[in-house]
Amino acid sequence: MSHYGAIMIYISVPYTGTPEQVQERMNFTFAYFAYLANQQLHAMSPVLIGHQLIARGIVTPSHDFWLPYSREMIRLSDEIHVLTVSGFDSSRGVTFEVTEGLEFNKPVIFVDPIELLPHLDQHQYLTSVISSNVS
Repeated sequence: MSHYGAIMIYISVPYTGTPEQVQERMNFTFAYFAYLANQQLHAMSPVLIGHQLIARGIVTPSHDFWLPYSREMIRLSDEIHVLTVSGFDSSRGVTFEVTEGLEFNKPVIFVDPIELLPHLDQHQYLTSVISSNVS
């Protein structure tokens, strides 16, 4: 299978939380990344890129630092896949990524982090993210 012309999937998942939440989210993100890679699908996620840098104190976990970076990654991606882990629907970062994806006319797909498959009612999840973060 040729990799030219392949799509790029942006994996969205909340990051901020307790150390246990962060580790669980990292585990789900790595599992989904591996799932996609094993299907020869390309993916990226600021959580995968940033976690080790943040843990080493090399970069800040601040939204002001990561949101512009995430925005550019979303712009370059073809699809946004949101892992519906605990807190996804109240995460400032996930809401940003979803709204940016929609602004760039990217498909936003909500994925069950256990089954690694899209949820049946995508509209319900989109409504949940958008409505829970409206000021």
